[in-house]
Amino acid sequence: PTGTSGYTAPEVLQAAEDERCSYSFPADVFSLAVVFWELMQPYTPRLSNPFTGLDSDAALKQIHSGVRPPWGAMHSVEVQEVLCRAWSASPEDRPTCQQLLESIEQVMTERIQEKDESLS
Repeated sequence: PTGTSGYTAPEVLQAAEDERCSYSFPADVFSLAVVFWELMQPYTPRLSNPFTGLDSDAALKQIHSGVRPPWGAMHSVEVQEVLCRAWSASPEDRPTCQQLLESIEQVMTERIQEKDESLS
């Protein structure tokens, strides 16, 4: 198998099952979104990545059935929307890395401005 199941896009997991290579920029976006999800919440066992430790077939079945990492208190609705687009099961529906970064930056900037305004 290719990659680590907790971070690997479904098309890469499928390619591993079919013994072919299918890495692409959209696969990187899927993985990057998992990393962002982890960075935006403190680790707790109940919010652990549901795909970590699964074999590629089991992880692929979970992804195609709609399972994604769970949302915690640190994940605003806006962050959830951004990450959900990046976790699309269809690579062509995912944003580019640049679009993902810009969306995350916009959400974070808005949250900082809201905090600043509430402190004024």
